[in-house]
Amino acid sequence: MLDAAVKGASDGITKPNAATINIPLPAHAIRMQAVADNPVACAQVYERTMDSVLKYLFGIEPSHKTRKSPPPMSARKCGLFGKMIAYFAVHEGQESKRLHMHALAWTDISPSLIQRMLDQPEAMHRICQRIDSMVRAFVEH
Repeated sequence: MLDAAVKGASDGITKPNAATINIPLPAHAIRMQAVADNPVACAQVYERTMDSVLKYLFGIEPSHKTRKSPPPMSARKCGLFGKMIAYFAVHEGQESKRLHMHALAWTDISPSLIQRMLDQPEAMHRICQRIDSMVRAFVEH
């Protein structure tokens, strides 16, 4: 049952043109048993998930996967928060063995750019349009 759910989740994440991604997950008890039974597999799933977040949401290849320099800014993909310039991440495990990541990202939409443009309504309008085109969030009732 867990294998089917993981395969379904992987299929949903890798569809680049899907407007909505539904990821079926097994029940909490089944997931916790899977963590206890195979922590190495959980670490591998975590690694794939974090690599996918960097690649598909932030538009940058994980730097630990390659020895090549990142592409020039003009060739980079636009991610969730603009074109990624650099990132730094720390991975931690909680007491309950749950892995998570703390990250800091630098994009081409910097706080200093926004601050410089505060008094220019047209520039701020364009920055807001760009951010709105990248970030969409909603809560279903």
